[in-house]
Amino acid sequence: MRSVFARFAEMGSARRVWLWFRSEGLTFPLQLHARAQIRWVEASYTAIHQVLTNPVYVGAYIYGKTRQETILFSTGARKRRIRFLPRSQWQVLIPEHHPGFIDWQTYEANQQRLAANTRPQPHKGGGAVREGNALLQGLVSCGHCGRRLHTHYRGRNSSPGYHCAGKVLVENRGVYCLNIGGVQVDDAITRAFIAALEPAKLTATLTAEREATGSLV
Repeated sequence: MRSVFARFAEMGSARRVWLWFRSEGLTFPLQLHARAQIRWVEASYTAIHQVLTNPVYVGAYIYGKTRQETILFSTGARKRRIRFLPRSQWQVLIPEHHPGFIDWQTYEANQQRLAANTRPQPHKGGGAVREGNALLQGLVSCGHCGRRLHTHYRGRNSSPGYHCAGKVLVENRGVYCLNIGGVQVDDAITRAFIAALEPAKLTATLTAEREATGSLV
């Protein structure tokens, strides 16, 4: 845990901390529930981000971060979901409840730093965001409605995907007008980018060869 906070202070990005853990071959503790045995697994981006954003690691006691809601569809069907509440609506928040890995002031500064990595400032267009491993986050728009695509991560491996915030009705239910996985998309973009660089690579190689040959004459 201390390594997560120390590396974030140095690197300023949850994604870079995650990549550092992977490059060093460091494992991460995983406990599926309170009574489960701790297992040491490969660090995921989600786990790193949770440590940086969860006030428990800062020594705070919290209760009531979520609320269970029931959604009623026009068909009469009901669905329950868990909604995460903003901090102002948490039922209990007691800073300095127990020893933490960092102090509350550092935690607040970290949250601002993370927010700056993922969202553009007001009145600024923004560009590629810097958190997560999706290649096109913050750069692509929906081909149906033109909205900027949002990025999401799913599964144990935090596989990236892209979706449009615009909703359309399908069988009387609102669904995203675009929702696709990002692995194959990112792979295709990477191959196209490398292919586009090939002519420039060849030109640079020929230029370097001419310069080297000329210098030997």
